[in-house]
Amino acid sequence: MFEPQRVLVAAVATVAGVAAASVVVAALESPLVAIADASPVYLVSVVLVGSRFGMWAGIATAIASFLTYDLLFTEPRFSLIVADPRELLDLVLFLFLAVVVGRLSALGLERAAEATRRASESNALFAMSRILAIAPDLEAAAVEIVERLVRETGLDRVWIAVLRTGQTTILADSEPGQPIPVSAFTTSLVRTPGDAPAKWVRSHDPKAAGAASSETRSEILRVRMEADGALIGALKATRVRASGQPPRETTVTSCGEKRPRPKSPVRATPSRVPFSMRCLTTCGRRWRASGQRRVRSPTLM
Repeated sequence: MFEPQRVLVAAVATVAGVAAASVVVAALESPLVAIADASPVYLVSVVLVGSRFGMWAGIATAIASFLTYDLLFTEPRFSLIVADPRELLDLVLFLFLAVVVGRLSALGLERAAEATRRASESNALFAMSRILAIAPDLEAAAVEIVERLVRETGLDRVWIAVLRTGQTTILADSEPGQPIPVSAFTTSLVRTPGDAPAKWVRSHDPKAAGAASSETRSEILRVRMEADGALIGALKATRVRASGQPPRETTVTSCGEKRPRPKSPVRATPSRVPFSMRCLTTCGRRWRASGQRRVRSPTLM
C-alpha cells in the first residue's frame, strides 16, 4: 500500500545515507589516507536503508550512491562520463553489488514483517475460534465476535442477522442503531459438496444500486451460519470494493447468469485471500461444526 509519509521518510533517509557515505569516502580518498577506491562505504548506506525501508528504498540508495560516486570521485569530475574503462567496470560492478545487497537487506525486513503478520492473524483466528467453541449460545458469542472482526480485520462494519418469529433480528452489530448497509454487490461464501474447498461468489443486483446511494463503493460479505446442516443465521460485513478479491470467484448477475472470472494458473493459497474473508470463513465453519447448541431457532435472515 502506498504511504506518502513513509515514502518521504525513506527518501530523506536515502539522501542522508548517501551524503554521509560521501563524506566518509571523501575522507578516505583524500591525500591524508590515500585509499584508491573507497566506494564500498556506500554499501553500508544501502544495507541500512534497505533493511529499514524495504527493497525499493535500498535500490534507490544503490542507484543514488552509484551516481554520486561517479559525479564526485571519478575523472572527469562533475560528469557522468567515465574516462577510465577500469573505473567504469568498477562502477557497474558496484551498482550490481549494491542492488543485490539492497534486495537481500530488504528481504530480511519483509520476512520479519510477514512472520509478524502471520502470527497476528493466527492469534486472531484462534481467539475467534475459541470464543465460538466455549460460548454456550450464539447470543453469548455474537457481540464479542463482531467487535473482534472489526478490530482485527479492518472491515467497515460487521453484523449478525437471524429471522425469529417471522421478523429479522440483528443479534449483534458493530454500529448499533445505524441503518443496515445496502449495496449492489454481495459476495457470499458458498460451500461445495465433499472435500472441495468453499468458494466466494459475487452477485450483482442493479436494483439495489439506487438504494445504495453513497455506499455503492462498498460491498457486502455474507457467510451462512449452520448447525447440523440447518441454517441458523448470517454473518455479514461491509468492506470497500477496492480492497481485493479472492482468486476463486464467480460473478452472478441479477438474472442468474454466471460469469466466471478468469482462473489463475497458480493454485489459490490462504495468504492470497484477504485476511478479513478468511476470518469470516473461519467463523462460519466453526459455527457449522458447533452443532445445534448455538441457537434453538434454525431460521435464517
